[in-house]
Amino acid sequence: MANQFNKSVKVPDDILYQELSNGEIVFLNLDNESYYGLDDVGSVIWDEITSTEDLETAFNNLLDKFDVTPDVLRNDLEILLNQMVENGILEYSKK
Repeated sequence: MANQFNKSVKVPDDILYQELSNGEIVFLNLDNESYYGLDDVGSVIWDEITSTEDLETAFNNLLDKFDVTPDVLRNDLEILLNQMVENGILEYSKK
């Protein structure tokens, strides 16, 4: 997965999402009619991974935002990304 960090992510056309007033984000996958959500921490990660040039930049920005070791953040980020890709919420794209 480490080589995935040189890529960026994009939101597929069949995903609708909305940030709620409490900082959470909810998603609806129109393709499979599934509903997903991220808490306020997940929402911070979402903002970084969907607004930066690549995942490595997002990773470095998140290191500045969270009091966590690089290894823990990388592992947690990889798990979240894999879950989001598996559920069709995100797709990998090259820079």
